[in-house]
Order: sequence, then structure tokens, then C-alpha cells
Amino acid sequence: MDMAGRPVKQRRIHLPGLTLHMLAAVTPEEVELRLVNETAEDIPYDKPWDLVGLTGMGSGIVRAWQIGDEFRRRGRKVVIGGIAASLGKPEWTLAHADALVIGEAEETWPQVIRDAQAGRLRPTYQSEEPPDIKTLPLPRYDLMNGGVYGRWTPVQATRGCPFTCSFCSVSAFFRHRRLAPEQLQANYWRLYERLFSWRAAGAGICRRGIGRPRGPNRGPHSRTGI
Repeated sequence: MDMAGRPVKQRRIHLPGLTLHMLAAVTPEEVELRLVNETAEDIPYDKPWDLVGLTGMGSGIVRAWQIGDEFRRRGRKVVIGGIAASLGKPEWTLAHADALVIGEAEETWPQVIRDAQAGRLRPTYQSEEPPDIKTLPLPRYDLMNGGVYGRWTPVQATRGCPFTCSFCSVSAFFRHRRLAPEQLQANYWRLYERLFSWRAAGAGICRRGIGRPRGPNRGPHSRTGI
């Protein structure tokens, strides 16, 4: 939010996060879902959602609480998670949501879905151990709306940080891990396919150039090693 407490709005999101797209990848296939980023989209409050999941970083958690209140006033079930909600007091978030997901959510989100379907959401969910990111499915890049997201799309290579600074929330929230090289390569190709489908005609992308050095400077299509 801005200094006046209003949501920050942009025409496009140029540096999007991957949280929702990672969770979409572990959502059961029979579940219909829609991903919305308020920065560039209007929130569809009045749709008949069965479950609403919210996240926010830093002070963005305050906006998540506000959105949660709006959905709950309409009778919708709300789940909130993310780094800010996890590191704060649970009662702060549970005042605005039906359930709180603490920590990384790939292991717990499918259980949240099953409990919501059965009508027995628990107040809190937390994995005993962080997920093994080497076994996680690829993010749902296909759910990135081309009219909303800019030219930059993130690829996950690691989680956490190798340093453990006492003042840093990243160290408190994440345990440092690396993605396997073959999984990182798969992420690159999934992303390439998305970009190719959008921009092949205008950008003149050449599939043979990807991953191959180009001259002494190794060019924009150079090989990446991890």
C-alpha cells in the first residue's frame, strides 16, 4: 500500500513472485482455480468462491487482512499464509481468516484443499519439515496472464540464503536449498515455451540458439551452469 494506505496499482507486474504459481502446481487437478494479483487486476469479490487464499510480504500482510475481511463479509472461507503471516503472531492473522498456513506451503496446501472440501478447516497448518524443492512440480507458468505480466518471469534456482544473519526474515523463514540442475533446466524450457508462444512472431526467436554459446562474449543465448 502507499503512504495513504491505498493499494498500489500498476498496468503490469514486471517482477512477479512465484508463490501462487508454485501452489497452483500442487493443487489437486479437479480444483478450478484463478490467480489474481491486485497490483494489476481487480479483485473479483462477488464471485461464488469456495475458498480464497491470500499472501503478502512485509506490510502487504495488512492489505491481505483487509481483503480477507471483505471476502469473509461475503461468506467466503479465507486462508492466509506467507512470510509475514508466518512470522507474526497467529492471532493477528486469524482475526481476518479462517485458517493460517505457517511456513512453506507446498506440503500443506493440498491438505488445506481437502479439509475445505470436507468442511473441516483447521485454524493452523504447518509442515513438520520444509518441502524438498528438488521433487516439487514446475510452477504453473501457464496461469500467468500475458496481459498482466511484463517481460520478466522468475525461475526458481534456490530457496533461502546460505547466510544466517540474525536480523533477516529470510533466514528465519527459509532453510537454504538448491534446485537440481536438471530441474532448473526444465524450468528454463517451460518458461521458454511460454515466451515462444507469446512472442515468436514478433521477436524472431530461434529455438536452436537457446543454450548455445554465441561467439567470444557468449551472447544473450549463452549456456548457464549451476
